[in-house]
Amino acid sequence: MDKISDSYFLNGEEVLSLDITQKLFSSALFYGTGCFETMRFETDTICRFEDHLSRLYRGLEYLQLPNHLFPPSVFLEQKITNLVNKNGLNGKSAKIRVQCSLLENNGYHPDSDVELLTHVRVGKISSDVKPLRLLTAKTRVIPSECRPSGLKLSNMLHYRSAFREAIEQNYDDALMLSIDEYVAETSKANLFWVKGNRVRTPSIECSILPGIMRKNTIDAIKNCDTLSIEEGLYKKESIINADFVWVSNSVVEFCPVLSIDEVELNFNKDLLKEITTIIDNVNSRNSRR
Repeated sequence: MDKISDSYFLNGEEVLSLDITQKLFSSALFYGTGCFETMRFETDTICRFEDHLSRLYRGLEYLQLPNHLFPPSVFLEQKITNLVNKNGLNGKSAKIRVQCSLLENNGYHPDSDVELLTHVRVGKISSDVKPLRLLTAKTRVIPSECRPSGLKLSNMLHYRSAFREAIEQNYDDALMLSIDEYVAETSKANLFWVKGNRVRTPSIECSILPGIMRKNTIDAIKNCDTLSIEEGLYKKESIINADFVWVSNSVVEFCPVLSIDEVELNFNKDLLKEITTIIDNVNSRNSRR
């Protein structure tokens, strides 16, 4: 398959990408007035679809889009499924991005003529997940007092900047800190690490994007007999001294971390097996809504 097809919907009507060129010269382009969700499609199911849809709606509420313009759940699920089938990805692992952009003439003042452009893109997920080498980025996460960190808003250039820092120095992703120098997240995922029988993950006080997969993992560990979970404020040394480190998001649900900067991390294979089992259990419970 050489080409992956996208779909564009303007207030529920399918349009060609060429039809929307002029529409993009609005607040969606100038101010980033939009939000998005990235999801995983597995076999014949959009994983954790209702959780993603709920956060998408919260983003649209934050952007003050009138509720009657929200893409209905059934409509969006059908369009995603159709696009997956169109690209021959049904029965396989696929990644989905749903992008909602507000088309207004003025990004500061309410616009009675606001329209919603919904763009759906699908792509293949590689089965080859390689452990990561992280670089501590100079770019910090933005404090939640400045922007709601719990929403996936279009203007997320700090993540892009941190990721490029890492790539330019031949790393796989960036470790991002808060402005108070606490461990926060990577540019693409949430962080977890184990020391002894305790799993740690940065608190929302660190202005992280608290991912949907993160919540499911925390809930699973709370029900685990051999491990406990703790959310808190941690310095980088806490990760460096861990027995095992991994990252997670809704597309790449589990990926070990090999090193941070030039420091090789512990890679406990027994913990790898145990955490993998926990993640697999999370996915089996959440594969269907």
